[in-house]
Amino acid sequence: MFHAVVLEKHKKILGEDHPDTLFTMSNLEHGVVVWEKQKRILGEEHPDTLITMSDLAFIYQRLGQSIRAEELGAIALEKRKRILGENHQATLITMSNLAFIYQSLGQCIKAEELGTVVLEKRRRILGEEHPETLTTMSDQAWIYQRLGQSTKAEELGAVVLEKRKRILGADHPETLITMNNLAFIYQSLGQCIKAEELGTVVLEKRRRILGEEHPETLTTMSDLAWIYQCLGQSTKAEELGAVVLEKRKRVLGEDHPETLITMNNLAFIYQSLGQCIKAEELGTVVLEKRRRILGEEHPDTLTTMNDLAWIYQCLGQSTRAEELGAVVLEKRKRILGADHPETLITMNSLAFIYQCLGQCTRAEELGTVVLEKRRRILGEEHPDTLITMGDLASTYERLGQLSRAEEFGTVVLEKRRKILGEDHPHTLWAMKSLHRTYQASGKLDEAVSLSLLIENIEGTDN
Repeated sequence: MFHAVVLEKHKKILGEDHPDTLFTMSNLEHGVVVWEKQKRILGEEHPDTLITMSDLAFIYQRLGQSIRAEELGAIALEKRKRILGENHQATLITMSNLAFIYQSLGQCIKAEELGTVVLEKRRRILGEEHPETLTTMSDQAWIYQRLGQSTKAEELGAVVLEKRKRILGADHPETLITMNNLAFIYQSLGQCIKAEELGTVVLEKRRRILGEEHPETLTTMSDLAWIYQCLGQSTKAEELGAVVLEKRKRVLGEDHPETLITMNNLAFIYQSLGQCIKAEELGTVVLEKRRRILGEEHPDTLTTMNDLAWIYQCLGQSTRAEELGAVVLEKRKRILGADHPETLITMNSLAFIYQCLGQCTRAEELGTVVLEKRRRILGEEHPDTLITMGDLASTYERLGQLSRAEEFGTVVLEKRRKILGEDHPHTLWAMKSLHRTYQASGKLDEAVSLSLLIENIEGTDN
């Protein structure tokens, strides 16, 4: 309401085209209107015009229109480099924003390259411990995480946490954000006990400083539920997830985006507990709400549809799962493009559903396409690439192509050992998969050797 009053006063006193009026309109997210006026009145390369372009790129990003966001962000960066120079603060902000957009598009190599440039420049210009430098380091840790370079992500995240603790204090909001992010990285490395320890500390601090029902406290509770899920403590995950959902419903309302995210997460936890009917009920509610609020083709709606397809699969309703998965794939191809990470996730899911339906030839065809794209876009050792190789190994086994299944399974196991270590859950899964292939091939010595190794690791874990 305050901004609306200011806008009307600016229009009346200063006129529709005055810079202050345009600035107020920008705050009200009339981005496109502001930008067109600024281009006409101030020129294409005026600093205010470029600020609005950069802001618009972020608005498009939040709307799920990442390609449009990338186009605008790239233009704004080129202009700022030419007008302000490579090292200007505004140029570096635009570069950092564009790195984030590349990350959301799944172009993580380009995001890493741009983020590395920003980090090097901020270290040199602002110093190692400047807040902007630390923010860039934190962003770069997330990019490493997306690239599957979890060890590098952990190293950088730990550096940021140490510096923020020392400079800002252990209870500062930025310190707690960094701790929360590092807990997530530990989880992805399979170090779920370390993740739980850190997540528990963050939750205790946020409860004490912010209160039991503050949004950030609830976010930490939600993240900790996922860590319990990682630890195999699905009952604890369900209990905490249910608490978060109840609080978010009461504080934010039934239809708030954060409430719907929590419902979606809880549906997944129910599925992992084998409570697939409860998962379906919750997932159906989320899908109905997102269709009504966001529309049929919003990214969050499509994510829920894809998750619900998995729940149908869990219920043994593979035909319904296939139908829904095919709809999501068609929409994501058309809206996001054939190479977008979300499109490839859907293709991979649909390939698995085909395998469950016994349509292994179709599963192989789709899985081969996904693998080629992921190798090209993400690299040979990215976790998503290895997931697809592992799924294809299972498909080849079901097709009776045991030599190819063994070839793929061996590669997956070797890479996961190297990247994640011998006792990571994903490495163990690859061992069990290859063990089945050895048994099917009649390679009993290899099967026994791998079986003893699996027993030893699981015994150590227990």
